Amino acid sequence: MQSQLLRQPRTLLKSIECLDYPEFIDKHYNRIEPGVRRAYSRHHCSAMSHSEKTLIDVDPPVIIVGDIHGQFNDLINMFLLIGRPPEKRYLFLGDYVDRGMMSIECIMLLLAYKVCYPSAVYLLRGNHECARVNRKYGFWNECLLHLGEQGETIWAMFQRCFNNLPVSALVATKILCMHGGLSPSLDSLDDVRNTAKPVRNPFRGVINDMLWADPDLNILDWRTSSRGSGFAFGSHVIDDFCERFGLELIVRAHQMCLDGFWVTPNRRLLTLFSAPMYCNLYRNAGTVLEVDDQLRCRLISMMPESVRMIARINSLNCGCCRFL
Repeated sequence: MQSQLLRQPRTLLKSIECLDYPEFIDKHYNRIEPGVRRAYSRHHCSAMSHSEKTLIDVDPPVIIVGDIHGQFNDLINMFLLIGRPPEKRYLFLGDYVDRGMMSIECIMLLLAYKVCYPSAVYLLRGNHECARVNRKYGFWNECLLHLGEQGETIWAMFQRCFNNLPVSALVATKILCMHGGLSPSLDSLDDVRNTAKPVRNPFRGVINDMLWADPDLNILDWRTSSRGSGFAFGSHVIDDFCERFGLELIVRAHQMCLDGFWVTPNRRLLTLFSAPMYCNLYRNAGTVLEVDDQLRCRLISMMPESVRMIARINSLNCGCCRFL
């Protein structure tokens, strides 16, 4: 049954400016059942995200998280297993909404954490944090269904927030992170860092490519992506980017992996997918990357058989960035 607040979104609109974020987090965090209270912020979250560059610098130690896609229960399980902000610092690679049934809960909890602990939570933009995508794949319908006559207005507020999210992060100058991948138009990381925000519905160029691109080991260089947006890039491109920009590792999301992660043979690119049992269609794990202050890396997976933490051990050593 919908709550009284849910049936009266105008009341929520009037009270949002005095939202107690810590109290909101506690209530939201402890509520994992669908069909109950939703809340949102327009003022604080928009101002917060606008203050960050399009490429941000993040200090280790940090937990790097791939796609969430509205799987709120799994997001909560991850915090239970690993620790909540600000106990742990988190870098999320985007795709918080669409596909799953609880996108509103996911994005609002993460935005509230960002407001409360801005140096412990970093939120990158994914391709689903674009209006032309999340209007089609679930988030728009979820806002209309659960937020009443104000649903479309609130959806539009979220888009303004998404337009101000950074698209890339650099961890200790050695680990480059984004949602999608690389761009043939990227000549300098400062090109990304200095891109003016907001960025509304990018269709082409560096920002669009970083949201949409995928690695493809069947090619060496570049080709147009079969997704219809962005590019596919091969192993020569990965090596070239790492050499040019002094990188040890590229970490991205954007693709479902049965193990929750996939690493290229040259150990220079890692794909993370953090939504286990994706849409209840796959028996995939959800995996995150733990990077310590020495840039030693550990993969932590939530397995579909029973939600538990497993440290995957890899004999990877690539310069200063090492998988334990």
